[in-house]
Amino acid sequence: MMKIEIEDINGNQIITIVNPLKKECAKINASIGGTLISLQLACHGKMEEIIAIPYQEQYQLSENPFYPSGLLMPWVNRVRNGNYSYLGKNYQLPINEHNLGNAIHGFMARKPFRILQQTKNESEASITLGYTFDGSYQGFPFPFEAYLTYSLDTFGNFNFTLAGKNTGISPMPFAIGWHPYFQLGNNLNDLTLCFDSIEKYLSDSQMIPLKAEKFLAQNGMTLASEKPDNVYLLIQKEQTKVVLQNHRMEAALSLVFSSEKFPYFVAFCPEGKECIALEPMTGNTDCFNTFEGLIELDPQKSFEGGIKISLSEIGQN
Repeated sequence: MMKIEIEDINGNQIITIVNPLKKECAKINASIGGTLISLQLACHGKMEEIIAIPYQEQYQLSENPFYPSGLLMPWVNRVRNGNYSYLGKNYQLPINEHNLGNAIHGFMARKPFRILQQTKNESEASITLGYTFDGSYQGFPFPFEAYLTYSLDTFGNFNFTLAGKNTGISPMPFAIGWHPYFQLGNNLNDLTLCFDSIEKYLSDSQMIPLKAEKFLAQNGMTLASEKPDNVYLLIQKEQTKVVLQNHRMEAALSLVFSSEKFPYFVAFCPEGKECIALEPMTGNTDCFNTFEGLIELDPQKSFEGGIKISLSEIGQN
């Protein structure tokens, strides 16, 4: 029987989904953004921690400016100068990226989520978290509900579903994404990243896309040489796969999701850390102004998208 354990640690509600037979497990901090803080999966007969929390020695999770495993919602990445217009009205968001003068990553990454539902059986355990936003955030007066569902099965598949519902009486601008950092071994020199891209966006001085250039990553890019910090446009299909490979370990970490729902993708290696952020997003940076991937949610309408993560020997996933 799969297990779900819930405990209070230093005032935070920590949820652990466990496979007792294989010892695989996922840990979620419900109190701080419903954040995935650990994911241990088996490969070659040993457990590998694949989630990284960069700069955790410097910052508490609730204050970490690198947003590890953060929910990006109701906008993704940046809104230039924190300013946008929607349906003929101008809005000003608080500037929380002071060095570049932008509003960054929405405002949901540190909200306290509550447990809505949990299920477990012989083959899978799942838990759903929720948060209700009342429209009181400066510059975003559109109420909504957010839902996060985490599940782990006995085959080592970890699934994350993120969803939002417009609970207001008018349409709302909306984008959603996820900001996890992954590690596979302890040296970026050993890692290759493969994904079905079309273009890479080059950014201006505010880290807002300025132009796009053709970029094909199907055959892999070496992280040590590329040192990515870009948004990429993916080939849109019902199911795409992003694969992080470590040939020294003969291990491959896979993210599978719909690039029809998440057509934009960020890869980012933080300075001095042996990890990489892999970020599926519904919209491009500054989509509140450029409308690239912007979703308009009508009243009582929802968006939902899922991401499956697995770890295997190279060639077996």
